[in-house]
Amino acid sequence: MSDLFVTVRFDDDPENPIESVVSSRDIYKWEKSGRGRSMSNLGSGNLRMSDVYELTHIALGRRKLWSGSLEDLVDGADIDVKDTSDLDPDDERHENEDPTSAGA
Repeated sequence: MSDLFVTVRFDDDPENPIESVVSSRDIYKWEKSGRGRSMSNLGSGNLRMSDVYELTHIALGRRKLWSGSLEDLVDGADIDVKDTSDLDPDDERHENEDPTSAGA
């Protein structure tokens, strides 16, 4: 399974985006929060933007990067998403994106 890498650009500060990984823990919480949600949707091209915002909301909340509501996130931010398998492994910016994911 590969995680999703998201870049969140807030309307009030577009020059300082937040970059985060949506990890397996975030996907687990998302799957448990509604019917018909499955990790298989993430790589199948069936991922809806509502799913992206919900997953991002969960991930940012877990990492304490966002404390607002899902609606506030939708109303105030744009999200770009890519599969982490697309990332350059030599790019040091992403080396420690989520320090809690390594056995914590």
